[in-house]
Amino acid sequence: MSNQIFDLQSFSKNNPLPKIDALSKDWAALEAERKNLYHGYREAKQLRTELVTAQSNTEWLLGINRNAPAQISGRENISHER
Repeated sequence: MSNQIFDLQSFSKNNPLPKIDALSKDWAALEAERKNLYHGYREAKQLRTELVTAQSNTEWLLGINRNAPAQISGRENISHER
């Protein structure tokens, strides 16, 4: 069974498993790339938070309430009248 799995992965005597040193170098390179990408993600996340805060503050100052239902004007607002 394990021989079949190794054959499917194209590991054989002619193409052996990678050495630990090579895997460690690959891992270090991937880790460095991840850290660089995550740094950009954190900056974008912080900018988004600042923009959402500014939008919320602006809406509050202008009296805009996005969560409130649209107000109906005139007689349509009264449910029953006699």
